[in-house]
Amino acid sequence: MDRAVNKAVTQNREKLFPILSSILFCCSHDIALRGKEPTQGNLCDLLQFRIEAGDTVLKDHVKGASKD
Repeated sequence: MDRAVNKAVTQNREKLFPILSSILFCCSHDIALRGKEPTQGNLCDLLQFRIEAGDTVLKDHVKGASKD
């Protein structure tokens, strides 16, 4: 049971790291996070850039996320 919980925690940390580091990058450079539309904005563009640069964990997370 503990192994499954530890594995889930590790996977969630791997998913959150690129998102949080992108938010911190935007904040430290005074870049707005959102745009006029929900699917546009600097944060979404930065996350897409990271995916294109080869971040497979983020790519799998975004691909598996709901579109709500």
